[in-house]
Amino acid sequence: MKLSNKFKKIFFLSQKIRMIEEKIIEIYPTDKIQSPVHLSIGQESVAACLCDSLSNNDWIFPTYRSHAIYIAKGGDINKMFAELYGKRSGIAEGKAGSMHLTDPFVGVMGASAVVASSIPHAVGAAYKSKFEKNNRIYVAIFGDGAVDQGVFHESLNFCSLNKLPVLFVCENNDLAVFTKRKKRQSFNISDLVNSYKIKNLKINDSWNYEKTSKTFLKTIQFIKKNKLPFFVEVDVCRYKEHVGINDDNDLGYRSLSIINKWKQKDHLIKKKKLYNKNSIKINKIIDDAISFAESSRFPGRKDLFKDSKYYFTKRTKINFYKNSSLSYRDALKKAMHHSMKLNQNSVAIGQGIDDPKKIFGTTDKILEKFGKIRSIDTPISEEGITGVCLGMSLNKIYPIQTHIRSDFLLLATNQIMNLIAKYQYMFGGLYTVPMLIRVVIGRSWGQGAQHSQSLQSLYSHIPGLKVIMPSSSQSVLESYPKIVSSFSGPVISFEHRLLYDLQFKVTEKKSSFNPFSSILIKKGKDLTIVATSIMVLEAKRAADFVKEFYNIECEIIDLHCTSDIDKLKILKSVKKTKKLLVADTSWANFGVCAEINRIINENFVNLLEKPVKSLSMKFTSCPTSKSLEDLFYPNQIDFVKKILELFDVEKKKLPSEKSMSDVYKKFRGPF
Repeated sequence: MKLSNKFKKIFFLSQKIRMIEEKIIEIYPTDKIQSPVHLSIGQESVAACLCDSLSNNDWIFPTYRSHAIYIAKGGDINKMFAELYGKRSGIAEGKAGSMHLTDPFVGVMGASAVVASSIPHAVGAAYKSKFEKNNRIYVAIFGDGAVDQGVFHESLNFCSLNKLPVLFVCENNDLAVFTKRKKRQSFNISDLVNSYKIKNLKINDSWNYEKTSKTFLKTIQFIKKNKLPFFVEVDVCRYKEHVGINDDNDLGYRSLSIINKWKQKDHLIKKKKLYNKNSIKINKIIDDAISFAESSRFPGRKDLFKDSKYYFTKRTKINFYKNSSLSYRDALKKAMHHSMKLNQNSVAIGQGIDDPKKIFGTTDKILEKFGKIRSIDTPISEEGITGVCLGMSLNKIYPIQTHIRSDFLLLATNQIMNLIAKYQYMFGGLYTVPMLIRVVIGRSWGQGAQHSQSLQSLYSHIPGLKVIMPSSSQSVLESYPKIVSSFSGPVISFEHRLLYDLQFKVTEKKSSFNPFSSILIKKGKDLTIVATSIMVLEAKRAADFVKEFYNIECEIIDLHCTSDIDKLKILKSVKKTKKLLVADTSWANFGVCAEINRIINENFVNLLEKPVKSLSMKFTSCPTSKSLEDLFYPNQIDFVKKILELFDVEKKKLPSEKSMSDVYKKFRGPF
C-alpha cells in the first residue's frame, strides 16, 4: 500500500523525536546532560500530528515532557542540545534545561515543570483575541495527571466564560508517575469538560497518523471559525519511566503486555524500510547538534545574574494634584485610572473588580471608562487567574491584578514564585512578564489569622519579584502609573487597609521618582527609624512624642520597597545617628526586621552605639478578640518604649492610647 505524503511527513517528525530522545538515552550516562529528562518515546505521534496542524504563528504551552513538542513545532535542535548540555548557546542560555524548553520564534512558549501550571498561561495569552482580530490558536498540552489539579478546572472555567480560542490537549497515558487514573479520578474526563460547556472529543488510536492529524485540524478550524475553546483527549503510552531513561515495567505498577500492545501498532517499529531511509538525514541533524553543543562554552560568572534585571522603558509623566489633600483610597482610584490611560494594553482583573463595592472603592468607574474587555471580574480562582495574568503579560497585555486580602495571595504562590518571578531569567531573557499585583493587608476589626497577614517578607525573599508598600497617597500616585506604563518586571504592592480612609497632602513631584527606592521622610540626628507601610505613620507620631518630651530627634526612612532595600540611604543615616530601630507590619522573625539586622551586621555593625531594636507583631497568629488583637499589634506605648531603650533616659512620660487601630480605623465590618 502506497503511503501518503501526510503519513510520511508525520512519520518523519515522529521518528525525529524518537531518534533524538534515543540519542539522549545514549548520552545520559556520560553525565554530559545534568538535568532530569522526561521522554516521549511511544507517544511521539501526538506532538507530530498536532504541530503539523498548527501554523508557525500559533502558540503552544508544553509541560516538562517538552522535547516532542519542541522538535515537532520546529524548535532549533542545535540550541536544544546545547540547552541540555547546560551551555551558553542553549535556547535559554543553559538556565532552563530539559524541563523548561522554549522557542518563541516557532511558537513554543515556556514549558513548566509544575504539573498543570502552564495551562492558564495559554488561556491568558488567548485573551489577546479580545483586543485584536487574528486567527492565532493557543494550545495547552498536558498529561491526565494535570486534570487532578485545581488550576486545570479554574483555567477551563475562565476560558469557557470568556469564550477564548484555546485548544486543550490531554495526553492520557492512564498514569500520574506511578498512580493509575482509576485511583486518582472519580470522574470521566469528557464528562468533566462537558460541564464547562467546552466541546471535546477523544482519540483512541493516536498511532493512526492521518486520522489523528485530520482530527486536530478539524478542531483547529472549529476554534478559528467559532472563537471558542475545544478539548481533545488522546490515549497514549510512554515506553520509558516517568523521569529518566530506563524501562520500569519491572516495578509492578504496569505490565509489559500493555507496552507491547502499543508497540505492535507503532509505525516506527513496523515500517523499518521507511525508518532506515529517514535515519541518514535525522542522524546528520543529531550529529550536527551534538557537535554544536559540545563545542559551545559553558556559561560563566558573568552569566549568573544575566537576565535578572528589570528596567524602565521610558520616562512617565505623572498626573499630580498640586497642594491638595487626597485619601489613600482616592489616590488608588486615581492611580488606577491614570495607569490604565497611560497603558492602553492594561486590564484591571480580579474578584470584585466591578462589584458594587469596587474593591473598597479603588476600582470605581473603571468598567464605565475602560469597558468590559479591560475590566475583568473573575471567579474565585487565585492560582488560575494569576496564571492567566502571566499568559496575558506574555502576549503584551498588562494585568493589574487585585487580591482583596494578602492572605489569599498564598493560593497563587505557585504561579508567583515558581513562574512569574522566574520567567525572564529561567528562559534566558526571551520573555518579560510585566504586571502589577495589588494585595490588601486587612488589619483590625476582628480580621483574625487568615485576613490580616502582612506577607511582604515572603515575596521579597524570591529573586525576580519587586515588592513595594506605599505608605501615603503621594507614593501611590508616584508609583503605580510609572510601574504600569514603563516597568518591565512583575511588582507586588501591599496596601494597608487602615490607610484607605486617611487623608494625605499631595504635592507636585518630578517624574524621576524611583518606586523601588526608600524615602527619607524626616531628618533627625539622634536615631534612625526604618519603617514600612502604616508603621511609617506610627514612626512619625512616635518621633513627635519623643521630640516633645525627651528632645530626641528621629530620622525616618520609609522603606517603601522591601525587595530592594536602600542600603546606602540607611548607612548614611546610621553613620549620623549611631542608633537604629526597625518597625515593620509583620513578624520580626525571618522578616524585614531580620533582613535590616543582617545588612547592618554584615556591613555597618561598628557604627552602632547600641544593638538594633525591632518593633513588629507578636510572633503568633493574629487573634480575633479585640482585647487579644490589641496585645498582638504594637501601639504607641510600645513604639516609644523601643525608642527610649536606645537612650539612657528615665521613662517619665508615655503615650496613653492602647490600640493603634483605634487611632486609624474609620470603618466597621465586614471589611
